[in-house]
Parts: sequence; C-alpha cells; structure tokens
Amino acid sequence: MPKNYTPAAAATGTWTEEEIRHQPRAWIRSLTNIDALRSALNNFLEPLLRKENLRIILTGAGTSAFIGDIIAPWLASHTGKNFSAVPTTDLVTNPMDYLNPAHPLLLISFGRSGNSPESVAAVELANQFVPECYHLPITCNEAGALYQKRDQQR
Repeated sequence: MPKNYTPAAAATGTWTEEEIRHQPRAWIRSLTNIDALRSALNNFLEPLLRKENLRIILTGAGTSAFIGDIIAPWLASHTGKNFSAVPTTDLVTNPMDYLNPAHPLLLISFGRSGNSPESVAAVELANQFVPECYHLPITCNEAGALYQKRDQQR
C-alpha cells in the first residue's frame, strides 16, 4: 500500500467506520515506529530471551486479550520460548495461578487506550509477585497509564 494512501471520507461518520478507515494509516505509522525503535527493542529483548526459564505472558483486556490468544501459539512454536496468553481479568483475579516468583517474567501488555484498570492492576501485581519482572507495553495511546508507567516498571 502506498505511503500516501488516504481513505475516502466517511459517509456515515460512525466511530466504527472511522476506526476501520483509519487502519491503513495506523499500520503504516506503526511499522515506521517499530523500524525506528528496532535497535532499542533488540537491546531490551535479546538479553531477556537468553534467560533460562523466562516466562512470557501476553495480556490485555477484551479485544486486546484476543491479540495474545492469536499470536502466543505461533510465537511459542517459532521461537521455542514459553509464551502464553492470559487475559488481564484472569491475572487480576487469580495472580498466583499465572505469576511464579521463581521464574523471570516478561509481561507484554496490549491495550488500545492503555488505561484499562485491569491492565494497570496486572502490571502492578506482576511487579509485586515476581522479583525479576520486565514489561513491554504495546498501546495506541502515549498518554495512557501503561505507556506512562513504562519507565517506572522493572
């Protein structure tokens, strides 16, 4: 898709239609951002992925949880790493079913707004229960709590 792609004006003006029409621009912008951050991402992830017994949890609420459900099996089979998808609602209600203090954890949190109370609570619980806990928040909102807390997270 060309970089200068512009969707047709929304005829109905509904939120859902606007979100759908916005997707091509959003994906192009996301790819550009990932390319710009690739070196920093590699510097963060490479040492973590070398850790023995690293557990990687993909988490989110609602449709953000669905992202983890979709990609966790593929990531596990293609990397040999211990990936699992756990919705934030499950993490918050039963943290000790998913958080093992004896193993390092990379919590990858998906959130559109980055302000879901259960997403923020999942991060806080992971920090509370897992001494060696690392975070990779993926959100659409720089002003959201997940993104803003990124520097405060272990």
